[in-house]
Formats: sequence, structure tokens, C-alpha cells
Amino acid sequence: MAENIFKKFQALIPSTPLLVGTIAVVNANGSCRVDTPGGGKMVVIGTGYTAGQQVFIKDRIIQGVAPSLTYHELEV
Repeated sequence: MAENIFKKFQALIPSTPLLVGTIAVVNANGSCRVDTPGGGKMVVIGTGYTAGQQVFIKDRIIQGVAPSLTYHELEV
């Protein structure tokens, strides 16, 4: 039986990435506007968070609070 190594490798990689962002605006309807480190903005679902908090996001749903670490971007 032949095994496809590439398909096994793809199974190890999550289909949806876990992103990090900073909450910019908390809306009354249970959504938040989040700014990403790369400059993007998105509306996500999540309650119980405040503006300025860093959060983990997956599938446009807040997964939890992310640590507030300093972000550095280097060009190689």
C-alpha cells in the first residue's frame, strides 16, 4: 500500500491559523473590531474583553487572551 507523505504532512498543519490581534472596539452586539500586527482589521465574535487587550483569534472567534508581548518585525 503506497503512502502519500505530502498528505500526511498536510494533516499535521491546522487548516485555520491561530491569529493574534489587539481589540480596538468592543461592540454591544457581542462582536469586537480587532487590529492585527500586520495592519489588518477584522470583526470577530467574543464577549468579556476590553479595548487594548491582545487576544488569540481562530475562525473569526476569540479563543482567549494572548500575552502582551512586544512585537518586532525584522527584514532578512
